[in-house]
Amino acid sequence: MTTLRGWSGSLRRGFMRSDQGSSLVELAISLGLFLVLVLGSMEFSLYFLAYNEVTDAARAATRWAAVRGSDSCANVPGLSGCNASASDVQTYVQSIGYPMLIPGNIQVATAWCQASTSIPVTWAACSSATGNEPGNQVQVSVSYGVPIFIPLLSNAVSLFTQTASINASSTSSMVVVQ
Repeated sequence: MTTLRGWSGSLRRGFMRSDQGSSLVELAISLGLFLVLVLGSMEFSLYFLAYNEVTDAARAATRWAAVRGSDSCANVPGLSGCNASASDVQTYVQSIGYPMLIPGNIQVATAWCQASTSIPVTWAACSSATGNEPGNQVQVSVSYGVPIFIPLLSNAVSLFTQTASINASSTSSMVVVQ
């Protein structure tokens, strides 16, 4: 009986001191963390690319609308889209063709702000109705829901936002020149 106890005690001590399998556990933990970092940086890069395209779309639409004010038809004969409205600006943004953005998912809001008569000039009373006279300000806001492609990350985001996307938005403003 004594030898059996001694044998089981030495077996337990030998098992507790063994390092077998610990490298596999360390590999699993470190590989999991590494994959989270790599996939997270890829997801951030895709979001940053989409954000840059949204920002560029807002700037391009603002420039497009600023040149196509109420006097643009008389000043530049043959100019397409002259006397632009909010729907014209949205159509223009959706026709630009950015590779990261799905045109139907781009949201565009356009507002024209009336110029004050005081100096320095300020702009107030913004509305979505066309007020595209020269001297007024046009503001274009572009937003886009960037989809999340990583399954675990999209599940975590959808717990808080009910969607598996992160909104990227940008606003640009410029004075209508013609």
